[in-house]
Amino acid sequence: MMMVLENLYKSASDWVYIFFDFIFIEYTVLGSIYGNIDVNDILRGRTVISTHIQSASRSCRQRIKDLLQEPYNSRCLSISPDFWCDKYKQVAYLSVTVVIVDKDFKYYTIGLFCKPFQES
Repeated sequence: MMMVLENLYKSASDWVYIFFDFIFIEYTVLGSIYGNIDVNDILRGRTVISTHIQSASRSCRQRIKDLLQEPYNSRCLSISPDFWCDKYKQVAYLSVTVVIVDKDFKYYTIGLFCKPFQES
């Protein structure tokens, strides 16, 4: 039993060593490229994640806009509304999907939005 525990402790300590060794190397590389870095900019806190999500969503919206620009100008896109109900949550939804084929004949289906539908 003691041998098993010793092996377990050794495996755990080896894993921690390898993990921190990898992290240390990565941070050293980042420091050599970018200079001094505030640790709060690296560790994933609420503000870092929020900033990343906002940046990623802006980038994604721009890519979608660029992708849809040529078919829109050529009047070659299909916009489809969809209305459906979630029987479990008892909520109705309205969504809009755009379907295009680009100049390289790649087929795209893009969901523009999906919102709960509220009757007036």
